[in-house]
Amino acid sequence: MTYETLKVWLYNDSGKARYRPHRTAKQKFKRRLKQLTSRKRPGSFKAIVRAINQYTQGWIHYHGIGQMKHFIQETAGWFNRRLRQLCWSRWKRVKTRYQMLRKYGLPHEIAIQYANSRKGYWRLSKPYQMSLALPTKRLIAWGLKDINPQAMSSFIRNIQLLNCRIREPYVRWWERSTSQLMASLLLD
Repeated sequence: MTYETLKVWLYNDSGKARYRPHRTAKQKFKRRLKQLTSRKRPGSFKAIVRAINQYTQGWIHYHGIGQMKHFIQETAGWFNRRLRQLCWSRWKRVKTRYQMLRKYGLPHEIAIQYANSRKGYWRLSKPYQMSLALPTKRLIAWGLKDINPQAMSSFIRNIQLLNCRIREPYVRWWERSTSQLMASLLLD
């Protein structure tokens, strides 16, 4: 297991080392999520959600030691919009779009307006009405695992494990490279 995708940076006031996923690891994560939510992707929605859950869980557990709260929040918002876009693109006909929007609680006028819109999938996935019809709670009910609490619990669990493994209370973190630090922590 290599830890080249983690970076060490220091707090100036406390001198403690903190980890975060590297920029390229974040880019690969978003690129892979984009592939998994492609409009051209075949398969049922449940199969797509299963693949997404498997990938996000693995990535979050691997990088769980890192501080990535802001990145995860931004990615979760973008990702939920991608899933709304995927749902909208699978409802091809105006009649189907209208029926689904009505089924999920939009009023008649707004459902007709959105169903007959010529705007693109991505643009229509943003408005407030679409997030009312397909809120995050509904996506979670369909089997999607929310990555915000998942990342937070992984971070807390890994920090607790890390604190249990450190035997030297006054380690001079800034004198060790990332791979030396991780190797010493994992070998203890």
